[in-house]
Amino acid sequence: MLYCLAAGLLAAMLEVERSRFAAEREYSRVTATSYGIAEARQEDLGTKLADGRTRMLHLAAPNSRSIVGALALNEPLHWGALFCDQLPPLESRRQYEIWSIAPGGAATRLAGIQAAPGVSIYPFQWTDDAPASQRIEITDGNRASGAAVIFAGSLQ
Repeated sequence: MLYCLAAGLLAAMLEVERSRFAAEREYSRVTATSYGIAEARQEDLGTKLADGRTRMLHLAAPNSRSIVGALALNEPLHWGALFCDQLPPLESRRQYEIWSIAPGGAATRLAGIQAAPGVSIYPFQWTDDAPASQRIEITDGNRASGAAVIFAGSLQ
């Protein structure tokens, strides 16, 4: 009887150890996948920034010459990235909106961005063709509901 009890205890201990090992293996797999995704995103960002069609512009607050951020824009790829340290989050359900301003003054919304603490790079994409940009404006909410332009910059 003591032998059966010892065998049962040993089997239970082996099962606990097997479960712990399987959990550690799964955690390692998930961690490796997360790192792989982050690395791919960085490589993707670098590739798009190095593309000769990507244009960079400095962003400043209206009526100010101090630069508060930068924006990379690749219109043929329908891709861009906002670079801005300490972009304050807006109240719930509001987001920053990025607008392309054509030479005639027509505004086309490219993307919306939800700011997050500790984030300084906000990549974005758009699907519809936008007219060639002369200027970029970033509003603190929906332009149609009277949101203010907080950053703007002209493309060279």
